[in-house]
Amino acid sequence: MGTAMIMQQGRCGRGRWARNELLPRAPYFERAVQASASEGGEYCWCLVHFARALARTEAGDHATARRELAAGFALVRSLEWIGFLRPHADVVARLCALALDYGIETELVRRVILERNIAPPRPNIAGWPRD
Repeated sequence: MGTAMIMQQGRCGRGRWARNELLPRAPYFERAVQASASEGGEYCWCLVHFARALARTEAGDHATARRELAAGFALVRSLEWIGFLRPHADVVARLCALALDYGIETELVRRVILERNIAPPRPNIAGWPRD
């Protein structure tokens, strides 16, 4: 399955991202990455890391969540993929808030927030850029 189809699948999962129901789909993305020899696989891995980070956060496993979040944002940086999860601004807000909480890729995260005009998911997030 090509990257475009995977991205389409991601767009269709709007509610699933919001409800943290994509962890069961992480193996789907992993298989898609393995099946694809193209560089587009890195985009899928980014989504896998983010899905895992959200799920591990919900489970209270903050050490693993932090590692997954760091891996996801490292891919965002290397791919220059500021528009990741574009139709899911609420999820991007949660990921950015977690990254700022953990001190992960803070300059990149602030850039994502400002360029995409992302609203904070909760008040008083340290490091969240103001208008």
